[in-house]
This record gives sequence, C-alpha cells and structure tokens, in this order.
Amino acid sequence: MLRGVTYGLLLMAVLLAALSVALSRVDLPFGLIGPITQVIAAAACMLAGFVSARAIRQKGLLVGAASGGLIFAVMLALSLVIDGGFDLQLLLKLLTCVLGGMIGGVLGVNAKASRSRKK
Repeated sequence: MLRGVTYGLLLMAVLLAALSVALSRVDLPFGLIGPITQVIAAAACMLAGFVSARAIRQKGLLVGAASGGLIFAVMLALSLVIDGGFDLQLLLKLLTCVLGGMIGGVLGVNAKASRSRKK
C-alpha cells in the first residue's frame, strides 16, 4: 500500500506544480482553484487506490479507502503546519480522497494482470 500512496503523492505534487505554473501565466478566477485542487486530490487518491489494490488483488474498497485516507492524512498534516487550522474544505477533501481511493481500489482489483512473458 505504501507504493500506491507514494505514487499518489508524486502525482499530486506534479499536478499541483503544473497548476502553480499555469496560475503564474494565466489569470484564472480565484473560485476555480478549489475545485481544481479537488480534482487533483481525487486523481491522486484514485491512482493510490488502484496501485495498492492491484498489488493486493482483494478488498479493493477497503484498500482504496485506506490509501485515500493516508493521502488525506498527509494533506491534513501539511495544512495544519502551514495554515494552522481546520476548515470545512478539509472535510470535503476527506470525502474526495476516500471516495477516489475506493474507486481506484475497485478498478485495481478488477484490472486484468498484464502478461510479462509470452508462452
């Protein structure tokens, strides 16, 4: 599960860096930043759930929810260190992370294994 969470966090870092570059070049409305970061969090948690559940090959909902929860825990810790507070937006991110991880977990369990060698 640690590998999946690591991949998810890396994807989130890359997408957030791309968002920051885009924001420095394009004038986006401030109201769009929140929804865009929600989509980024969902994508990262889906990847984490997918990779984790694909490795375990069972209990996709549980493994995906745990992967999304771990990513949320990292985001919560960073938010508390940087902002020093807890707001309603974090609860929405928790829901987004857990549901995204669960969807990725189900997809990971049901994904067909790739064939690495031919017979």
